[in-house]
Amino acid sequence: MDRPGFLWASGTAAVFAALPIVSEHSALAAIDPVKCGTLAPTPDLMPFRAADADFPGTLKGRFGPSLLHFCLFWILWSLLEGILFGEVLFFPQNLHAETPTEIQTNARQMQPADVSEPVWFEEEAPPIVWFVHGMLFMRDDFERELAVLRRIFPNADAVTLKAWDAPHGPGRTLEAHWDRSVGRGERFARELAEEIAAMPAADRKRLVLVGHSLGGRIAVRALARNFRREKLTIRQLILAGAAIHFDDSDIREAVAASELTAYSMVNPADVMLRAYLVAEGQSALGTGCLYPMPPTEFYEISLFHSVDHFAHVYFERLHECILKDDFSNREILVPHVLAVGHPHPMTGHWTTLDELLGWKFQKHSSGMCRILNEENERKAFGFQDQTHFAFLRVRQQLVDRAMMPEPVRELLPADLPPILNFQSLGSDGWWLTVGNFQDWRLQKNRSTFQYRILDPHACRRAAGNGPEMKRTFEELIHTLRQKELE
Repeated sequence: MDRPGFLWASGTAAVFAALPIVSEHSALAAIDPVKCGTLAPTPDLMPFRAADADFPGTLKGRFGPSLLHFCLFWILWSLLEGILFGEVLFFPQNLHAETPTEIQTNARQMQPADVSEPVWFEEEAPPIVWFVHGMLFMRDDFERELAVLRRIFPNADAVTLKAWDAPHGPGRTLEAHWDRSVGRGERFARELAEEIAAMPAADRKRLVLVGHSLGGRIAVRALARNFRREKLTIRQLILAGAAIHFDDSDIREAVAASELTAYSMVNPADVMLRAYLVAEGQSALGTGCLYPMPPTEFYEISLFHSVDHFAHVYFERLHECILKDDFSNREILVPHVLAVGHPHPMTGHWTTLDELLGWKFQKHSSGMCRILNEENERKAFGFQDQTHFAFLRVRQQLVDRAMMPEPVRELLPADLPPILNFQSLGSDGWWLTVGNFQDWRLQKNRSTFQYRILDPHACRRAAGNGPEMKRTFEELIHTLRQKELE
């Protein structure tokens, strides 16, 4: 028998089979519903029994039990029909719309187990760059610095000089000129903080604040002020030879206000910073930070073999690092420490207090301390506390170099071997991650618009133009998926 015929036959049989029972049961229900089992004999239901007996022609008395048994018979026949024809008539498999969670669950069940998917990210808006200059002497033209910043940020909506009323000329003494400049700089920092706070949130998220020398102190003060009051953040903070104490409490809050890695370009031999900060009795942040912070939050780029303090020298060094995609300091950075009025002793006894990989931290019988490199060359000399902090920075750099992992070599296609065998540490602020798969990253440079691929150890494995690197990354995803299914 075909399926429609069976349906008609089953339905007809169910109706005729139910008729005798329906008739008998309807009559009994009209007389005594408790006796026929349709109602329980509870006191609260006794009034309804009397009402049904008085009005045997009500719909409840005639059709309540009959419809119930008719439905039961029809369900039984439908189930029998489902067994014979492979489906159930009144119980289809999709009675309700799937929720998003159920859809995702069903999709995962249809795919091979433990197969991950790549994550793709959207492009970001172009930056707005503000440059805060330092002290003024006989020069107030910063076109050279602005030109380098435009090369560093070629897609910026604007590169703007944030000029302030710094006094011109050295005045009677350098110390007096420094004091006047610091006072006016602190006042301008408050004005700059208010200007940043008044920006639309979307524009503030695009702001890159660059500060050189005393302008670095102004930038730190402004960001720290807004972060303390309202937790306001900007895209990035960049400092160049910042003339602020290395342990100033505002530094950490300003770094926290930078959503991308904050950069500090330092020069332990910067003659201007060493001269001006001596009067304040502290080492400058621009000569090297004695208190280390995570490199993903705060990264120092050093200028070696140079005594320059000009902003364009710092910016050109930064641009060089970006072009080479190499932010590593090839030499160990030893922050400058003060030793005012204490020449290096020629006699006396030196005791080694700490040593690592040939570098030594020594203390003289007079109480002064020094740092020697692996060739016994003196790299720092000063009071014990600052010199000890400087040696801790040296230790950190030595350990980082010793613990640097080797990149994974066997996964990329054979025609694209690793082109650099060291970590991309320090370059996070200049690379936008556009794709991620199992901790492998496809990144785009914010300045050069070139692309690169990093392995899970943050080692650069390939670099090139956009279409080439995207194609390579897709091949890498395919390779990793194949290994995942094996």
